[in-house]
Amino acid sequence: MKDWEYNVTLILSIICLILAVWIIGVGRTNEKLQAKIQAQQVDIDRGNMSRQVGSRIIQDMIAVSASNHEIRAILETYGFVPSTVQSFSGSKQEKLFFPKSQTKGKDLKSTAGK
Repeated sequence: MKDWEYNVTLILSIICLILAVWIIGVGRTNEKLQAKIQAQQVDIDRGNMSRQVGSRIIQDMIAVSASNHEIRAILETYGFVPSTVQSFSGSKQEKLFFPKSQTKGKDLKSTAGK
């Protein structure tokens, strides 16, 4: 092997080594970012689940509020105003209405834990 061929081969091997180390570093960084994103997705999924459960609880409370005035008072305290609506089938159904005067300019999320 001639001297210039040896130098070219040496330079190319050093470049390959540097690129291999860089690719490993980028791969590890991507794994860390992916773990963060998965943790955020778990939190989002928990929030969606609690929202679904919460809305089902509110629907059940509305159904109960027709006969229980204490539950109705609790719902009205937090801005939920259930009113009885006649459906096409002839049965009464509870629907949830937010009065404009109570919700205008008011963040409903801030009243959730109060």
